[in-house]
Amino acid sequence: SELTIAGKFILIVLIQVGGLGIMVFSFFGMLAFRKKMTVSEKLTISYMVSEDDMSNLFKTLRIIVLSTFFIEALSAVFLFIGFSRILGFNLKTLGFALFHAISAFCNAGFALFSNNLESFTSDIIISLTIGFTIILGGISFAVIYDVLAKVKTDIKNKFLKKKKTDYLISVNTKMILSLTVFILFISFALFYLLEHRNTMKEMSLGTQYLASLFQAITLRTAGFSTVSFLNLTNASLLFMIFIMFMGGAAGSTAGGIKL
Repeated sequence: SELTIAGKFILIVLIQVGGLGIMVFSFFGMLAFRKKMTVSEKLTISYMVSEDDMSNLFKTLRIIVLSTFFIEALSAVFLFIGFSRILGFNLKTLGFALFHAISAFCNAGFALFSNNLESFTSDIIISLTIGFTIILGGISFAVIYDVLAKVKTDIKNKFLKKKKTDYLISVNTKMILSLTVFILFISFALFYLLEHRNTMKEMSLGTQYLASLFQAITLRTAGFSTVSFLNLTNASLLFMIFIMFMGGAAGSTAGGIKL
């Protein structure tokens, strides 16, 4: 809460580089300037971005970088709407929105409020926007690209009078999405059951559900919080350790041992 503007800028740049990966940034720069890479370097970057065809590396990297900025910008728009009700309609609010959007997508968990996000426990816009952004960052670029390709193919098949093509979702994407939904549900249920009569007892039922969902999402490695961890039960702390240990998908901005 006491950082200077320069300090916030340095911090968010480091978060962005860390989220996308220094290797992705460096290879993207090499490809952008048409620098020749060795076969070993191409194999390394193709493995990192889950691209089997090495001739499509530049296209894949460009999609990763541009989609990251698009998701963060869209998230910032909604966060700006949410924060403006408290901070006002100004450049400071825009800065706060951009900072938290990047922090959420990169699963960093840094917030610019002294109590993290506890002031927004019942705020649907802030909670759902940051939560959804965390999920997108934690399922990996490969899964996002796979799902978008599937949706694009289905739309073409439905509206264009061309020969229909079929796009098969990869096993990796199916597993990641299934495990993500399963772990989120388990986390949500456990947090609510263990804390609705403890830390959240003074909250309305709707706020309890929202707070439980947010904590289930952010536990994956993001680090934000809309409830105080000070009085959590030992049972809650124990199951949270396992969820944080698992983390997100391989190739994502999340940590942990990976799904």
